[in-house]
Amino acid sequence: MQLQSRLKMANLISMYWQWSRFKSSVLFP
Repeated sequence: MQLQSRLKMANLISMYWQWSRFKSSVLFP
C-alpha cells in the first residue's frame, strides 16, 4: 500500500516538473 502511494507521489511530482518546465520554456524562450 505504502509503495503504491509513493509511486503516485513520484508520478505527480514528475508531471508537475514537466509542466513547469514546459511553462517556463513557453513563457521565457
